[in-house]
Amino acid sequence: MPGIDTVLIGPADVSISMGVPGEFQYPIIVEAMEAIRDTCLAKGIAPGAQTRSVPQA
Repeated sequence: MPGIDTVLIGPADVSISMGVPGEFQYPIIVEAMEAIRDTCLAKGIAPGAQTRSVPQA
């Protein structure tokens, strides 16, 4: 979509949507967030994510 400069990913929302609430290190969550990040970077969009801890970041 033209005009999108940044995307903020909510891991809690992603995990709930994918049926594994709160499982932030679950493989499908990590893969989904990496895919979003990679797509953003490929399109010149700044990706971001909310995290709850330094290791999670």
